[in-house]
Amino acid sequence: MGTPTYTAPYIYRGEYGERAPFSIKEIIIHKDVTTIRDSAFIGRRFLTRVTMHNHVTTIGKYAFSGCTSLQPPFALSKNLEYIGKFAFNRCHSLEALFLPPSVAWVGSKAFRDCGSLRICHIPDTLDFVHGGAFDLCYRILTTNVQYIWDDESESRECTNNHDVNTWLRSRHDECPLHKICYNVNVTADKIHEFIHKHSHTHTHGKYPHRAPSISIDDQQMTAMHVVAANPHASPSAMRACFEANPRAVSAKDRYGCTPIHYLCKYNASILGEMHWLRVREANGCFDIGCDVTHVTPLHILVENGHVGQLPLIVAIRHHILWLDPIVEANLKRDGQILLRKDAETGLYLFMVAAVGEKADLSSIYKLLCINPGLVMAL
Repeated sequence: MGTPTYTAPYIYRGEYGERAPFSIKEIIIHKDVTTIRDSAFIGRRFLTRVTMHNHVTTIGKYAFSGCTSLQPPFALSKNLEYIGKFAFNRCHSLEALFLPPSVAWVGSKAFRDCGSLRICHIPDTLDFVHGGAFDLCYRILTTNVQYIWDDESESRECTNNHDVNTWLRSRHDECPLHKICYNVNVTADKIHEFIHKHSHTHTHGKYPHRAPSISIDDQQMTAMHVVAANPHASPSAMRACFEANPRAVSAKDRYGCTPIHYLCKYNASILGEMHWLRVREANGCFDIGCDVTHVTPLHILVENGHVGQLPLIVAIRHHILWLDPIVEANLKRDGQILLRKDAETGLYLFMVAAVGEKADLSSIYKLLCINPGLVMAL
């Protein structure tokens, strides 16, 4: 007899000894919970989504250790204070973390072996991170900045923890707007205030000729990339970054991702409120395209279940406000129809519909049947 599959979200109530089913895919932290207990979700390798409210102040040791499928969007509580040791150990799919300024304690090896983690910044308010918190996080740490271990010690203590913490805190000193965008309390007012204050200054060091609003970091990310990946950011914060540097919306980082890619992955729920972006795109000047793995924002929306946001992304990609009327009708009647694949091409119907500009759905379909490679035009 196989392991049962739990499709409905599990409501975690923080009771002593409470353990979620091993095959659970989604967990919602109950609003009365302030502490996620030790080992609460350890080894839940099918877990992909966690909804955490802002009453949570403590995440116990090993709480999410071994949750290898945990994916964005993942928003920590804005009032989180304590992260226990090994809390997120081996969360291999975790790509981004936005630590709130309220965090006062990060336990040893808290994020150990999070191999996909590459978007993270230690708040200036966090004085100390215990040894090896980001050990084996090769995407966020660099070949020049890694933990050094004392192998002769029984506990294999980290000997340069202070140096690693200092680097994680200061790595965006040349991109100060990035630090504002990393904050879970980022607002449009804070972005406007900073840009107005530094509108006549330029950074020094690696990018001496770039104004703060258009600076890029070591991963070629702009401030708009960071705020788009911040699950706490509002549409107005996105708009503030866009107005400061409109070209950033089509800028690609070292992984070929634009801010729209990050927005669809981490904060797709606000897309419907960004009508200003739709209006600007109607004039036509941006080309979003694919990342280095040939993934488009369209793919991300479907994978995350945000099919209803397709009209905006199609408009962005094709510079016009258009969604094929047949597809639009299907959306209203049955959103799932867009997730069906064509047996001949292996393409989702939404991909077929999004290739052309005001083109007839049937003609696009026939064209793609002849040459499925045209889907890369997305």
